[in-house]
Amino acid sequence: MNVRKCEKCESYERRRWSSYYQPNGYHAIGMTHAYGYCRKYKARCLNVQKCTEKRNDG
Repeated sequence: MNVRKCEKCESYERRRWSSYYQPNGYHAIGMTHAYGYCRKYKARCLNVQKCTEKRNDG
């Protein structure tokens, strides 16, 4: 499912993690990654095929 459609859902949760990388001869670099997670289907939003829950369009 498109993450943009999923963001307004009540089951949407933004999860993130950090990774550490140090190239040879250079200073360390910290990177933060994020993805959308659906608590209802217990999967990433990109892996959810179809959601029947009504979005809260406000």
